[in-house]
Amino acid sequence: MTYDTTATIRKVTKTLSSKFNLAALPTTSAAASQHSLRVYLQVQQWLVNNLDPTEWGWFMKDGGFNLVPSTLLAASEVLLQLIPCNCKITLTRDCNVRCQCKKADIYFTKFCTYCLGETCKNSATHTSGFENDDVE
Repeated sequence: MTYDTTATIRKVTKTLSSKFNLAALPTTSAAASQHSLRVYLQVQQWLVNNLDPTEWGWFMKDGGFNLVPSTLLAASEVLLQLIPCNCKITLTRDCNVRCQCKKADIYFTKFCTYCLGETCKNSATHTSGFENDDVE
């Protein structure tokens, strides 16, 4: 939009001042790979070929299956520093309700504005069970 030579000043201003949608970032190759594994597993289940889900994009935690997170960041750290998630903690809502990171399937990062990971239910320690800090 900002490079469109036919765009009016009003359109460019509106685009530049609009809220950034973290969920609009394209998927990484690692996230697409994990998704492809899960799709393949689903097709095999429809064909009544029982495969071990833990070998196809899932891991077991607390008696249930959870998605294996991508091993790559959704964007470079420099870009993520420019994008605060704007989650807000109130007396009636925790940051989990409005967290753009969660909506984009990205675990909490140090860039979350309000909770700073202290009360966030979207941190890797709460959701993945993995000890690797490099996961989304």
